[in-house]
Amino acid sequence: MNKIVGYADRFGMLASGLCLVHCLALPLLLIPLFGLEHQGDAFHRAMVVLVTLPVLLALIPGYLAHRHWRVLALGGLGLTLFGSGVLVFGPRYGESVELVLAVAGGVLLFGAHFRNRHHCACCSHKTSKAVDGEFSSAGERNTVAANLVKAGVKS
Repeated sequence: MNKIVGYADRFGMLASGLCLVHCLALPLLLIPLFGLEHQGDAFHRAMVVLVTLPVLLALIPGYLAHRHWRVLALGGLGLTLFGSGVLVFGPRYGESVELVLAVAGGVLLFGAHFRNRHHCACCSHKTSKAVDGEFSSAGERNTVAANLVKAGVKS
């Protein structure tokens, strides 16, 4: 499961980053150069799906593994802002509102995936130390073992 979460976090950061580039850079480049305007709702709906999948595959299992609720809350808020901006408020109130909500949501999602990767890396590091027996002291071994028991990780 750790590999899936890791890949989903990387993909989530990539998707969030691409959304930010799309929202911020493309309007500045494409409209003046080529006269292109709104790309269409199908593209934006696809982006919502691409951003939602890593949340389901990385942030939820990550929360279940390390129980850092702030990461899940940050991702949930980011997904809510992004999805509501693209699907609800953008069509109703215009592209400016969509842009603000999508950018804010993308930044929060990127941060949530970044923090989730950090927490999952710490969990896997502690688990590997517990399995391999690489401790500098008996106190460190007991502390890590107690944390693993709290998290429900079997060594």
